[in-house]
Amino acid sequence: MKWYKLKQNKCPGCGKDFDNFTDTHVKCQCGFTISIKRLGEIVNSQNSSSISKIQQVEDNQQALSDL
Repeated sequence: MKWYKLKQNKCPGCGKDFDNFTDTHVKCQCGFTISIKRLGEIVNSQNSSSISKIQQVEDNQQALSDL
């Protein structure tokens, strides 16, 4: 599964656009189903991880500048 594809509203299994949204779930024609709540949790986790990595790079660049 390529979970980063969820950020693009694509199926992490087959990579196609999701084709069926309900009030509580997102479904793909390949059979993949995920709740809206869980999709949000995964995407938010990915975004938080990206922000942390960017902050770490900026901190490292600052430390190098201070040498």
